[in-house]
Amino acid sequence: MFSSRTTLKERSHQLIARLLGATSEPITPVSSSSQLSINERELLLNRDNLYNENEYVEPEIPAIYGSMAPIPDQIPQNPFKGDDRHTTEVVQIAKNEAYELFRLGVPTVFAYVFQSSEQFSTVFSLGHLGKEELAASSLATMTAAISAFSIFMGVISSLDTLATQAFGAGRPQNLVIYLQRCLFILALLHIPIAFVWLNLEKLLLLIHQDPQVATLCGRYMKVFIFGSPGYAIFEALKRYLQAQGIFAPITVTLAFAAPLNLILNYLLVWSPVVGFGFLGAPTAVVITYWFQATALVLYVRFSSRPVKWTGFTKRALCNLYPMMKLAFYGVLMIATEWAAYELTSLGASFLGTVSLAAQSIMLTTTSLAYQIPFAFSVASSARVGNLVGSGHANAARICTRVATMIALTLATINSLFFYTCRYHWGSLFSSDPDVLAAVTYAFPVLCCFVIFDAMSAIGGGILRGMGKQNIGGPVSIISNYCIAIPLACVFVIVFHLGLRGIWYGMIIGIGMIVLCEYIVIARANWKRIILAADKRLSTA
Repeated sequence: MFSSRTTLKERSHQLIARLLGATSEPITPVSSSSQLSINERELLLNRDNLYNENEYVEPEIPAIYGSMAPIPDQIPQNPFKGDDRHTTEVVQIAKNEAYELFRLGVPTVFAYVFQSSEQFSTVFSLGHLGKEELAASSLATMTAAISAFSIFMGVISSLDTLATQAFGAGRPQNLVIYLQRCLFILALLHIPIAFVWLNLEKLLLLIHQDPQVATLCGRYMKVFIFGSPGYAIFEALKRYLQAQGIFAPITVTLAFAAPLNLILNYLLVWSPVVGFGFLGAPTAVVITYWFQATALVLYVRFSSRPVKWTGFTKRALCNLYPMMKLAFYGVLMIATEWAAYELTSLGASFLGTVSLAAQSIMLTTTSLAYQIPFAFSVASSARVGNLVGSGHANAARICTRVATMIALTLATINSLFFYTCRYHWGSLFSSDPDVLAAVTYAFPVLCCFVIFDAMSAIGGGILRGMGKQNIGGPVSIISNYCIAIPLACVFVIVFHLGLRGIWYGMIIGIGMIVLCEYIVIARANWKRIILAADKRLSTA
């Protein structure tokens, strides 16, 4: 009986190890000089003297994420022979990676929930002023997202590769330079964005928007523009800290910012003493953005935990191409994806007011469901980037398998939760029976979409950590604009599937994105990725 149980345990460990990508090559002992390939060993031996022969020397910077899980350096690129000892080592690394991902991901979930609540505060506040005010704020928010914030996030996503790998490689000065370059690019982008926002009313009238809504939207954006730099600085510093495994200050800042925004919305919109109506809402957002940015600036400047701020340097203005290249593909991926979602609302508007209202509820639901996998996406990109930067090819590869399993688990839980609530969820947003019926009709399809959305989020995070943003941009364009939206039109117009048809098209599109992402991840050559990272960092 005991032998049978032992054999079962061995087989289960071996199965887990194979799922994590282990193959049939033996593990070389630590004392052996053949533990790494020649190229990889030379790369690691030359990297800031972090490696001396086969002994790892801890760099004089905080360990990755503050408490880096021990990663056995003796595991080669394909670390599995099949006996229980080697299998146990692989499983132990997987456990360590799962612990690190959850340790980083859980506080990030709270941070993004707090941040997303800021938008709901504005909608809730203006929704009681009138439908024109609510429509104007919605149009302004959409304009800001498409014309600026999606671009900012694409540029900042370059830090998911450069900053994480620099920190993992023990090159703190590179980390500071990358942040300064990112801030410089963001500052330049504000010039054309400011021109568009200041003339938004005229542009909206040119495309025959309602004059009252266009006027209100233009006034909103003329105030909102003062908050855009604060938003950009906060997001850049957020990724800068996340690259170092520092998540708590971000969560604490947003935990204070969310109620601050709610209080400001009441005071500046509704208070009989200091309130001034419609423009109080963008003013509240501006103050909130600058509060967040200031809090992180003070933390970076005075805290001893992050990489020490050494002041601005002229090197930040040189050799912009590597960051610009990553930023371009990041913008391509994020901006096209955001725009595709906005187009679904436009398509729903042709189906009638009820379908448009139901689509708004559906998009809000997907946004809420996205917060948890996106938080783990950030954790995955930071973790994988750090491991790549430090030369741990095998741990990085195992980490991607663990992150994929987490993605599938979170996706399933999300989907089951919303499917269980399908008959009652819509009533949280509307009491109109027609709208509720439309939501209930389309909700099972949305539950399928949530699964692919979660997988895509974490897959994208892994690719950013690997430095493979060039994959996401073209895939996003082809999947969304050549597959998803055309198919949605066919399902709606030809097959008369209504709101379900839109989401059928989106499922097929995002399914293609997931397929492409995980093919790239599964076929990744980690030694080449490490060499590319080292080359990128050496020319910072």
